[in-house]
Amino acid sequence: MKFFQSTLFQMHIQPGIFFGLGMGLLNNSFVIGVFNGLFFGIFWGLAMRAFGKRRRKKAQALIGQISKDHTVVLDAAATLFVGKEGIGGWLFLTEDSLIFKPHT
Repeated sequence: MKFFQSTLFQMHIQPGIFFGLGMGLLNNSFVIGVFNGLFFGIFWGLAMRAFGKRRRKKAQALIGQISKDHTVVLDAAATLFVGKEGIGGWLFLTEDSLIFKPHT
């Protein structure tokens, strides 16, 4: 339950508060700020949840490929920096190696 409350605050309420404050100040209206903050908070949270599920689904396909040759102990989203350029992908910790697979 504590994880859910923390996630709810980080993904819905916190962005909604900042967006609502900004919109309220821009429009000189508290009501517009509250309405925009609520709408944005809900929309942002749902969008991030959908993005996370989509990303996890892609990772499951990669886990299936890697599991043929290795035993995956842990996996997570990661960014590999090559110089100043960041390459997004998925990092796998196996029993004997560390494997990075970039997004395709």
